[in-house]
Parts: sequence; C-alpha cells; structure tokens
Amino acid sequence: MRKIASLIGYTAGAIYRYFPDKQSLLRHVWEDDFRWQSAYVKGAVDQAKSPLEKARQIFLAYLRYWDQHPDNFRVVFGGASAEVDRQDARQAVHQFDYATEDYAAFRQLLGEVIKDAPHAPRNLDLAMQVLLTSAHGIIAMKHSPSQFPWFDVEEMGRVAIDSILSGWGVTGEPGRRAN
Repeated sequence: MRKIASLIGYTAGAIYRYFPDKQSLLRHVWEDDFRWQSAYVKGAVDQAKSPLEKARQIFLAYLRYWDQHPDNFRVVFGGASAEVDRQDARQAVHQFDYATEDYAAFRQLLGEVIKDAPHAPRNLDLAMQVLLTSAHGIIAMKHSPSQFPWFDVEEMGRVAIDSILSGWGVTGEPGRRAN
C-alpha cells in the first residue's frame, strides 16, 4: 500500500482511509475493470444478428477491451493479484452482479451455438473456460515483455474462435452439424 501511495503521490494513510487493506483496493479495481469491460462488450455486439455472430463478437470485443487496457489486465488476471487469496478473488468477482450476469448470458448463448455441434464439450462451463483461456493467452502473450512480433490481437482472436468452434463442429447455420 505504501508503494502504491508513493506511485500516485498520496500518503499511505490517505489510501488506508478508503481501503483498509490491499484486498479491498484490488476488489475496487477489479469491480471497475469488470464494469468497464462489461459495458464495452455490450456496446460492441449490438449489431450481431445470429447467435453464432453474437458469440464471435463478444469474444472479439472481450479481446479488444483487454488489449486496449493491458495494465488493467495484469492487475485483474496477472501477478498484481497474486497476493490476494484465490478464494477471496472468486468471492469478490461473484459479488459483481454484471460479471456474473455477463458470464451467465454468454454461457447461455454459447450453449445455443454449440448445442448441435458433435465435438463440443457437453459441459458449458468447460466450453466457456476453453474460450476464456484462449482469450487470456492471446492477451498475455501479446503484452508480454517479449519482443516477438505477435499478430494483431483481433486477427489472432478471429482465428482462435473460428478454429475452436469449427473444431467442435459448429457451422454457420443453427441446427446443422458439420460434415
């Protein structure tokens, strides 16, 4: 907390006045980031018509948001939160109604998209985690200290989502299985 105070030009006492500990401060940061990310994704997918296109747009908007906010990504998902107990982090995230609602809405949409896909996971939470880890891997590698010439995040995202869904047997037409 002292280091944070020093970086932003405040005394540690001023920060402790609003946040009793580092976990409280991080919860506040997470809440803001998830709220902003939620609004960004919702605003980006209004034009999608089919469930498949909407799922693609949500995935790509999620990538764009975190690509445009790499420091926030590191705080929420990276080492900055390592000092916070994982159980505490899970409880904090579930307290953000919009994050829980967004996950549930995307989960339901993904269920609709993959329901007839012959190779899709039958467990929707597993399917969700496959997509989320794919997105997080793209963002983490793109913003790693490496000088590797990564492709554009959105381009990698399109290849990732299309490859995953295609591999599961999702086609562009609802109710139709891939041959």
